[in-house]
Amino acid sequence: MMTVHSAKGLEWDIVFIPGVTRFDWPGGICSRCERAGICSRSAYGCRIVDAMNMPDGLIEEMGLLYVGVTRARKAVCVSASMQRRTNYGNYQVACPSCLTSLPGIEPVSWSVMDGEG
Repeated sequence: MMTVHSAKGLEWDIVFIPGVTRFDWPGGICSRCERAGICSRSAYGCRIVDAMNMPDGLIEEMGLLYVGVTRARKAVCVSASMQRRTNYGNYQVACPSCLTSLPGIEPVSWSVMDGEG
C-alpha cells in the first residue's frame, strides 16, 4: 500500500483508489466545479456536465487522480462512501466525487453496494 503521491513511475496490475468523495479527495474539487457551473449534485453524487469548459486550475487538480489511474496495467477500482465521519466525530452524508462521472468510469450499481442486488 502506498499513496498516489509516491506512485509516479511505478505500475501494478490492479490499483485501488479509495475515498473519492465530494468532500475528501481530491481536495474538495466538486465544490469548485459546482461554483464554476460545470458540475451538478444529486443524491447519487456529483456529475460533470460541462467538461469542455473546466477551468485550468481544476484540470491541474485532477492530475493526482490521473497519476493513480494510470499506474494500473489491468484494472482500477475507485471507491466512495455514502457517509463520512467529520473531524468532530459526527457523521455526514457523502457522495462520490464528480470525477467518478468522467468518461470511461463505469459505476457499480448502488443496490449492489447496499447489499440489495
